[in-house]
Amino acid sequence: MNACIHSCAAACTAAVVLLLLTLMPVRAGDVIPDYVVTAESFESAYTINGNAGSPELTLIRGRTYTFSVSACDCHPFEIVGAPAGSVTNNNIFDGTITFNVPANAADYSYQCSVHFFGGTIKTIPPPDYMVTARSFDSAYTINGAANNPTLTLVRGRTYTFLVSSCSCHPFEIRGAPPGSVTNNNTNDGVITFNVPATAANYTYVCSFHLFGGPINTIAPPLSSIETWRQTHFGTTQNTGNAADTFDFDNDRLVNLVEFAFGLDPKQGSSLQLPQWQLQGGNFLIAFAQPAGVDGVIYGAEWSESMSADSWTSLTDTGIAGQHAFSVPVAGHNKLLVRLTVRNTAVP
Repeated sequence: MNACIHSCAAACTAAVVLLLLTLMPVRAGDVIPDYVVTAESFESAYTINGNAGSPELTLIRGRTYTFSVSACDCHPFEIVGAPAGSVTNNNIFDGTITFNVPANAADYSYQCSVHFFGGTIKTIPPPDYMVTARSFDSAYTINGAANNPTLTLVRGRTYTFLVSSCSCHPFEIRGAPPGSVTNNNTNDGVITFNVPATAANYTYVCSFHLFGGPINTIAPPLSSIETWRQTHFGTTQNTGNAADTFDFDNDRLVNLVEFAFGLDPKQGSSLQLPQWQLQGGNFLIAFAQPAGVDGVIYGAEWSESMSADSWTSLTDTGIAGQHAFSVPVAGHNKLLVRLTVRNTAVP
């Protein structure tokens, strides 16, 4: 461990600064800042967590950060562009600034309010994984779990890793196909991993010291309609008897409609559909979405002729799992209505 600290000391000023902070006696009520900001009178850039040259900062939307500022009084530190009330004690050279990062997508900047040097503050959505490692560590801590925990990722999905480690411990995902990992092998920034759909496992390592852990992948969980197909037809695939557009029981309701309204695709059930009603001068229909049914979009349309291009969509006015559609009867010589169902997984 001592050898690692010695060999990395020059490159890991940020980690050393944070290490010294944690070794100092901590009193009740003390808060260890997220960022330590310094600038001497002769400097024209801020050093933040040991990184010189006014580095870019990456913050997570919706979270709160503290900045411990200890700069020359000629270099007050100011966060610029943030909404009113989101920054407390802004524009100071000595003290603590608190930044409640808004949840909406936006980037900001910081500057010396006297000389106007500074840098950018990039914001990102909450990452899937937060990766840290200090200079004296020989393992990564990921989402609070120490000692290079095993990661389990779902195939076909995309994951983000926010890496904030010593520069001597760059984080690298290995074994993944070319192009599936963006910004790989970094100690400070966001890595994006588009996990391939094919079955395979990978690893993550410190590309300098080669400690790390496994990345196991699993098949995606079945969707609601895949589970329904498996239950009724013994397959999860949208083919054959289980196809969305197939009417197995010849009741003029295709499988997708049977699923959407909680019906049995092997028993004639067309009379169990919600029924349109005439009420107060409107032709209307209202129904509750069955429990366990998702991944579908309900709709309704009206027409006077039933020609292919004559159907007009109605607005769904239902809320919280309820659906409601209505169309005024007045002004129509003839009024035809129909329900529609779309599987969101099918383009």
